[in-house]
Amino acid sequence: MSWINEIKQRHDIVSTFAMVGMTGKRMRYGPCPACGATRTSTDTRPPVRASGRHSWWCNSCQNKGDIFDLVSYVQWGHNSKEADFAQLKQYFMDKNAYTPSYQPEDLAKYPPTPQVSWIMEQALHLDNHLVEDDVWDYLHTRGINPISTSARRVNPELDYGTLKWVKSSSGKKMPWWPTKWCDLFPIVVPMYNHKGELTSLHGRSIQSNTNRKTTAPLGFSAKGLYFMNKRALQMCTGDLEPTEVWITEGEIDFLSLEQFTREEELTVIGIKSGSLTSDLLPIPTRAKIFICTDPDESGDKYAQKLIQLYPQNTLLRVRHG
Repeated sequence: MSWINEIKQRHDIVSTFAMVGMTGKRMRYGPCPACGATRTSTDTRPPVRASGRHSWWCNSCQNKGDIFDLVSYVQWGHNSKEADFAQLKQYFMDKNAYTPSYQPEDLAKYPPTPQVSWIMEQALHLDNHLVEDDVWDYLHTRGINPISTSARRVNPELDYGTLKWVKSSSGKKMPWWPTKWCDLFPIVVPMYNHKGELTSLHGRSIQSNTNRKTTAPLGFSAKGLYFMNKRALQMCTGDLEPTEVWITEGEIDFLSLEQFTREEELTVIGIKSGSLTSDLLPIPTRAKIFICTDPDESGDKYAQKLIQLYPQNTLLRVRHG
């Protein structure tokens, strides 16, 4: 059984309303996760109602969806077709709403380190003339100088069938980085644990019309992992004590800030859903932490979590976007 079906067995739309913090009044719930309405123009009740065991519909904006769309709208401002499914799965795990039923061979939390290293070592540097122009062009449209970041172009010539095989959400076995992802997610960014050890990677699509923009390795967790520039890695290994640490949300914002670190000597860390755990980064208590998360509900939650985890530091929220 896939994790999607397992969650649907355990949770209906009403329990998911409660999970995301929506309140009910006479079988209506609000605020709407899509439009934010707390009532309709003709009714004092909240605008959202259940339209089936796992479905909802807003009487104000006419948006509708299932429990996964509900969570996606609340967390990231869009429906689940545009969601990072690894993040979506991690959300339910963080809420103790889903516990993976791992098989004995699947007990590893992260993909095999030698295989991660192999993919990153064989990936093409973005100043390489072999890199396709579409990758270069995409990063430039996002205001990123490809040469000045840790992003790489995943090498489509490798035999990914040699990687560890895992079960997908459909139950089918395949490599944790399927070959087809080289086209779907051509940009890869390394991810590290709190000790600065290379642990995993994250893929990014360059297509504007795709429903899925990012991906984590199939069958493995991204919990407790970060994007890090060189100075952040030096901090984690005890070779640097920065006076400032900049924390961004997502791979694009991380790469956008990372590109300036050669001149500015910034210590930059990128987080995603599940990054922030009790395994703390070795940030010096005298260092100021600049929180550059998105100006939305999800970004606010990240900021509050950082404040809880690093109470000895001075934390400053930097608004952008």
